[in-house]
This record gives sequence, C-alpha cells and structure tokens, in this order.
Amino acid sequence: MVGERAACEAAARRHHINQPGMKKLKSWEESKTPPPQLNHLNPPIKQKPMNKKNDDDLPIFVVWMEFLEWLMPTTAKFPRKIRHTFAERIEALALDVCEDLTEARYASKTDKLALLKRINLKLEKLRVLLRLSHKLQYLSHNAYEHAARSINDAGQQLGHWIKQQEE
Repeated sequence: MVGERAACEAAARRHHINQPGMKKLKSWEESKTPPPQLNHLNPPIKQKPMNKKNDDDLPIFVVWMEFLEWLMPTTAKFPRKIRHTFAERIEALALDVCEDLTEARYASKTDKLALLKRINLKLEKLRVLLRLSHKLQYLSHNAYEHAARSINDAGQQLGHWIKQQEE
C-alpha cells in the first residue's frame, strides 16, 4: 500500500500534477472569458459518424462495403507464401467490384447494363477464388460460409438491378 502511494506520487511529480505553483484549470463558469457564442448565420456542421450508413447509398453498396471490411483483415491472415498472389487477387477483385458499383450508379442507362454484367462476372471469379481458398484451408469453414453468404446477397441484389435495367 505504501509502495503504491509512493509510486503514484512519483508519477504525479514527473507529470507536474498537483505541484505547488501550478495553476488549476478553471471551468467556463469560473473563468472571466465568456463561452464562445454560436453564430446563427454559420451554425456548426453536424457530421455523420463514419460507421453509419448513408441513406443515399445503394443497398448493394452497403452490403459490399461491409463485406470488404470483413475481407481485408481476413485475407491479411493468409500464409505469407500465397498472400502476395492469392490474397492480393481476391482483394483486387473485391475492390474492383466496389469501383464498378460506384461507376454503375452514375453511368448512363446504355453503359449501366454492361457494367452490371461485368460486376456479376467479378462476383463469380471471387466465388471461385474463395472456394479454392477454403479447399486449400486458407479460409476456415465459417469464414468461407460468411464470404459465400455475403457474395450471394450482393449477387441477388445485383441480379434484381440487372433485371430492372433490361426492362
């Protein structure tokens, strides 16, 4: 008990806490300066937290971003001997899908269908690479199951989007 107290006092001295001559910080009420006033012409900007989804985002984009957040750390755990080939290929395809989804959202009606079909092909390539990763035991069964479900969810939404464009 005595040793702990001495250690705490020593730490306080090192950090100049409770030292004689040190001024105590005052609260707004105690200080002589008034708190900053809010300007009604320039109200503070309310920013959305980064982890919250944006209402403007497409549902498929939200699903894909959640998949990417899971995929990147998962492929980083692949063995070193295949990390620079297999894992990078999987990551590149997944990031390409993200880019293509963004392009498709803003593409003209004539270009959109081709982009969506290209995304569908990339999803199928990802399925094959992830299935091979599972067979070679780079991905656990649970991880493979999660990846397959996520890609299938995105694929279903993509299929609906393609049908909508073909009408």
